[in-house]
Amino acid sequence: MAHRFSGGGRECLARFYPSATGFFDNLFAFSTGGTPVPPTLDFGLWTLDFSDKGGWNPPYNLGDELMLLCKDAMSDACWRCRRCRRGAVITLLTVALCGCAPATIDLFEPVPVSTETPEFFDDRNWATVLRENVRSELVDYDHLASHDEPLTRYLQLIAQVGPESTPEFFKDSQFRLAYYINAYNAGVLRAVLHEKAPETMYATGKLSLDYRYRLRVDGRLVTLHDLRAAARAAGDLDARVEFALCGAAMGCPPLSDQPFRPDTLSQHLERLAHRAMELPQMVRIDHQRQRLLIGLPVSQRREDFLTHYRKLTGVSCATLLNVLLQMADGVRREWLNTAVGYREGIIPFQRKLNRWSR
Repeated sequence: MAHRFSGGGRECLARFYPSATGFFDNLFAFSTGGTPVPPTLDFGLWTLDFSDKGGWNPPYNLGDELMLLCKDAMSDACWRCRRCRRGAVITLLTVALCGCAPATIDLFEPVPVSTETPEFFDDRNWATVLRENVRSELVDYDHLASHDEPLTRYLQLIAQVGPESTPEFFKDSQFRLAYYINAYNAGVLRAVLHEKAPETMYATGKLSLDYRYRLRVDGRLVTLHDLRAAARAAGDLDARVEFALCGAAMGCPPLSDQPFRPDTLSQHLERLAHRAMELPQMVRIDHQRQRLLIGLPVSQRREDFLTHYRKLTGVSCATLLNVLLQMADGVRREWLNTAVGYREGIIPFQRKLNRWSR
């Protein structure tokens, strides 16, 4: 007889996915003898450590949301309990891993337009893509699919030009950061077109979007995750970079309608941070339950945001509310101040495609 998993994980599963609990019980029968979940589970893309001081390092996908939702729904004491954490991860493993295709899809093998190095880095094709297809912070994928020549030309450009291949075009970290942000966002658009603009790019049973596709950038094949990581590294702990990376979902930061450029990058990121504090998928306040609700893009990078805040202010002790207050403008700051003393919670990730339609 298959044993049932228990603890906070099963309670959260019943709360958010009640019809699946029986299936999960049988699927995760680790042994008929009731052998416990091992302290550490290694699944290649990430390792889950259930020791008292362990952590978890999943990619950005449905599993992230489920783990955070489980943690949010459990009491602090329950979450500190190793058995309950092991129960909670059942949800993560089943939804994030069951049926995942291990293969990475090569999105685009661009043929270089010219074997000669261009005289300068020209992002006008990317500017055209954004100007013609970003509408009200959403993307007109129908128009993009029938007018994808500028996107193709831009991808051909960044395939052979970049900080490693042509360092003369990328003088400092601002140039590199702008390059990697734009490359990531362009790659995501190509991925959506490859999938023919589905209802979601975060479907259950598929490898995480950032690991599922790769393209040629700066002379080498990289995944979207590699580009995201390169942008974070070039940003030097500037957590606002998270608001510049659009993962093609309603729960992600919206795609900017202008390219990121080194001379205006700081101001651009500042505007995005202000805007993020106004977005319901990023920040909400539930006064009835006294909860400050945070979107997954911020919750997942919580330590990065806290580190960025400490670096800016010089303080050694800070909360996530301090971070949000620092990024908000005057009116939104007053609104956030009404959540002082509230417990933090998680906003469920809206994985629906960020599609604009008439």
